[in-house]
Amino acid sequence: MNAWYDKYHDKGLVIIGVHTPEFNFEKNYNNVLMAVNKYGITYPVVLDNNYATWSAYQNQYWPRKYIIDKEGNIRFDHIGEGGYPEEEQEIQELLSENGTRINEPLSNITDETPTTQNSPETYLGWQFAIPRGENIGGAGFKPNETYTYPKPDITTLSDDVAYLENTWYNNEDSLVSFNNSIMYYKFTAKNANIVLDGTGGIQVYIDNMPISEDVAGKDIYLIMVKR
Repeated sequence: MNAWYDKYHDKGLVIIGVHTPEFNFEKNYNNVLMAVNKYGITYPVVLDNNYATWSAYQNQYWPRKYIIDKEGNIRFDHIGEGGYPEEEQEIQELLSENGTRINEPLSNITDETPTTQNSPETYLGWQFAIPRGENIGGAGFKPNETYTYPKPDITTLSDDVAYLENTWYNNEDSLVSFNNSIMYYKFTAKNANIVLDGTGGIQVYIDNMPISEDVAGKDIYLIMVKR
């Protein structure tokens, strides 16, 4: 988006980024501003906290790109990453329709989608997960309930599925843990990340062993150092 904005903005291309949050912390203006500055985004970005634009386009995906002509008609629609050469070609064609001559070759923008099958994003809130056909292992989600999950058989865990033990509250967009709550997740990836909030402490294990300092991420490493 940045490359296209720099290349075609003075030729008539308008880019508007629409930030529709998945989680509550993504509704915070300062968090969005920090991300916009971090990635050097100079085109306008609007906050769609109430899902008004999302719903108007009947969207279900992050990210999604619409290319719209000067009459307001959607001329190109792409779900997810990739498709960059086709999208830029469509941009050039629409600018040409507007009377702007484009003599520049397409940008050398490559698709950075991984070629190996790693663990995907896992939604830990029933409102996001269930419509996508996702669930947690064992007893599954218990929407808006507090539920005590039995310990799963860790020798038979399915790949890329979260399993719970002990007491959890099933929120729309998150799982809330109580004392001594445990989550198991069998993943395939170079790096694994989890979004956490609240008070209290966590312990992280890999292959049933406490995570070591040499593989701990920055946040986990800082916790280890403080202890």
